[in-house]
Amino acid sequence: MMASDDKKFTSFQRAIQKSLERCKSKGEDSIVLEIGCGAYAPFARWCAEAGAKQVFAIEGNSWAAARAASLTPDTVQVFAGLSQQLQPEELPQEPNVVVMETIGDWAANEFMVSTFLDASGRLCSRSARWIPGRVRTCYMPVQIPPWECKIPPGLWLLGSDAKCSRLALSEAATLESYDFNSWKEAMLSQERQAQFKITSSGSLQGFLIWVEVFPSGDESDCLNSLIDIDISWSAMLLALPKAVDVVAGKVLTCRSHVRPDTADGPLLHLEMPWGESGNQTLQFDWNLKTGAKWILPEGQEISFADQPEDILSPEQEFLWELLGPP
Repeated sequence: MMASDDKKFTSFQRAIQKSLERCKSKGEDSIVLEIGCGAYAPFARWCAEAGAKQVFAIEGNSWAAARAASLTPDTVQVFAGLSQQLQPEELPQEPNVVVMETIGDWAANEFMVSTFLDASGRLCSRSARWIPGRVRTCYMPVQIPPWECKIPPGLWLLGSDAKCSRLALSEAATLESYDFNSWKEAMLSQERQAQFKITSSGSLQGFLIWVEVFPSGDESDCLNSLIDIDISWSAMLLALPKAVDVVAGKVLTCRSHVRPDTADGPLLHLEMPWGESGNQTLQFDWNLKTGAKWILPEGQEISFADQPEDILSPEQEFLWELLGPP
C-alpha cells in the first residue's frame, strides 16, 4: 500500500535514512523494527538495502506476513501477529529504529499510541528513534457544497483533496498531537479549547477532520491527508445533527478531550454550543465500546452505527471527483 504513494514513501524513506545515519555516527549497528509491515514490507526491504544490520517486521494479518516473508532478504525476519504478542526474547537484538504506520483517520483511532506505549522499552530501547516522529489531528468548521444534498449526521470520508479547504469557515485548530521521540505523559489526556473565528457567513454543516504526519519530526516535512492523495488516510466530515447558520466575525468555541490509550481504546470527545441562543451543549463521543454518536442537550443520542456507507449519488460522486468541493 505505502509503496504505491511516492510522496509518502519518499518522506518516510528520508526519515529512515537520517535515523540509520544517526546510528552510524554513534558507532551503533542499525537494528530496525517495522510494526505493521503489510504484504510487501516496503520499508523493511528498503532498510535492508540501505545497510541495516538486522530488520524485524511484524504484521497482524497472517497471509500478509507470509507474503512479506517471501519477498524479503535474509536480513529481514517477519513475524505474524500483533506487536503486543511479540516477546522481547524473540528478537535476538534490540531495535534502535522503529517504523510504525498504524495511523488512523484521526491519529489515535488505530491504536498508534497504545502500540508505542507497549513497544517502547519492551521491544526496543527507550532511546530508539521512532518514525514518524510526530503526528497530529486537525479540525475546522465547514459549510456544505451548494450542489450537495442534505447531509445526515455521521462521519463521512471525503478523500484527500486540497479543494476541501474551500469549504472552511475558519482557520484550523489542533485536536490531538503526539511526539514519539519526545514523549510526555500529558499526551495521554489532551484537553483543548478552540476559538474558531468565522471568516464568512454560511451554513455550518460540521467539522472537517484530518491528520498531519511528520516522518522525520520536522515541521517542514509534513504529509497532510487533506492535501496529499493517499489510500491510507482520508479527511473526514463530522456532520452535525442539522446545519446551523453562522455569521462572519462571530467566534465558535469548541472543547475537545482526546484520550488515546484507555481500557475502552482511544476516546474522542467534543463539545460545542447548541440551540438558537447557543446556551445549550451538543456533545460528540467516539470510542470502540459504543461507537460514534452525537448527544443532544436533552440527552437523546444519534448513533452512527447504522449510517449508510455513502451519502452521494453516482452523479454527485462524479461531480466531487471531477470538480472537488466548490
